[in-house]
Amino acid sequence: MNWEALSALSAIFVPIGGAMCVVLWWIMQKIRSDVDMLEQALAAHRLHVAENYVTNGALAKAIDGVNDSLKEIFLKLDKIMDSKADKECRR
Repeated sequence: MNWEALSALSAIFVPIGGAMCVVLWWIMQKIRSDVDMLEQALAAHRLHVAENYVTNGALAKAIDGVNDSLKEIFLKLDKIMDSKADKECRR
């Protein structure tokens, strides 16, 4: 291979390689901007969840309150049923 053929090949492949590098650079920039956008969206979602969703402790406290109320209701029902049973036994 002589210098003229090498020069002709380099005249063809150097611009093609440069164009490929530009295309790869553009793709990488697009990917970086998409990643940045997704990171911002994820941060916003995490903030939304932290502000609006109930924590495990608060949920457990609310459930305990409901359980206590149900226990009181059943105790009252038991007293009512016992008093009715006592009245029926006295007759």
